[in-house]
Amino acid sequence: MPRHSLKISRLRLWRRIKAVFSTEFMRDVFIFIGALFVATGFWCLQRLNDTFEMEVDVPISLVGIPRGVTLTTPLPENVHVTLRDRGTQLINYMRHHMQPITLEFALYDNGGATGCGYVPISDVQHALNVQILTSTVIQRITPDTLEFYYNRGLHRRIPVRLTGNVETTETHYIHDVAFSPDTVIVYAPALVLDTMTYAYTEDIHVSGIDNDFAENISLRPMRGVKYEPDKVHMTAHVDYYTEKTLTVPIVGVNFPADKVLRTFPSQVDVTFRIGAMDYNKVTEKDFVLTVSYEELINHHEARYPLELKSIPDGVSSPRLSPSQFEYLIEHTQDDVPPIDTQEDFTE
Repeated sequence: MPRHSLKISRLRLWRRIKAVFSTEFMRDVFIFIGALFVATGFWCLQRLNDTFEMEVDVPISLVGIPRGVTLTTPLPENVHVTLRDRGTQLINYMRHHMQPITLEFALYDNGGATGCGYVPISDVQHALNVQILTSTVIQRITPDTLEFYYNRGLHRRIPVRLTGNVETTETHYIHDVAFSPDTVIVYAPALVLDTMTYAYTEDIHVSGIDNDFAENISLRPMRGVKYEPDKVHMTAHVDYYTEKTLTVPIVGVNFPADKVLRTFPSQVDVTFRIGAMDYNKVTEKDFVLTVSYEELINHHEARYPLELKSIPDGVSSPRLSPSQFEYLIEHTQDDVPPIDTQEDFTE
């Protein structure tokens, strides 16, 4: 399109727009919008002169902690403060964050080897009053009780234990649970240290796993107690089940010297479920398949049911084949006169 024609088109468009906005209706619309903005501004100014409440979080910390002192339970990171003032004044706290509150450790140290320091809420309020406007009122401070626990070197090392459960599918099982590190240092008052044998993890609940499971877990917090480290890496080693069959002899026990037990069969097959990792660790010597003389003389049937007297660790669902046996109790021949080995050489 030629440049001259393009200018004419733009000029026509501008004239049409000007004609539309020059109408009496559009003038009324602009007047209404302007009045609405002015009214809104006056309303906001009027509302800001009203009294409101505002909540702010103010950081709080303990300073001047001597060397050799360990905070086992520190102060909370923030205090929740509710302020009351006119809206125009509260805007200042929205634009400028309040400065952190610092408290000197020495002011709350009771001098003991282990102890608890209490911070009066009035001390926190005094630190806040320095920052707020004279017209601002502090309505609430949360928490309303501030305390910290500390320790001057009392500690011991204890092992870690799992709290909760880790479950596998039906064809798998937990072979073992390992922690890294497997022990932690615990700082606590003497009375608490004497009663602690394990550092327990926070509750964990996992189900349906069929492979090794690993996760970083925090140790269960206790007031006045600190762990180093406070997190451990847990690994649950998962193994799968397999079946194994061993031949185990039947052994008679507590038989008199003149009696002997004959069983038919003399040995049975024991089929059981065991983890693949422990497959070669279990042998027939780990099973005890015995029957006592007292049991048999009080039994009046030809077949006697078998029962395993001992099952090794890691073995489950054992089955015996056959599950019964026939038996005889034989008398030994101990009344045969002894053979005289002495020869007579007299002529």
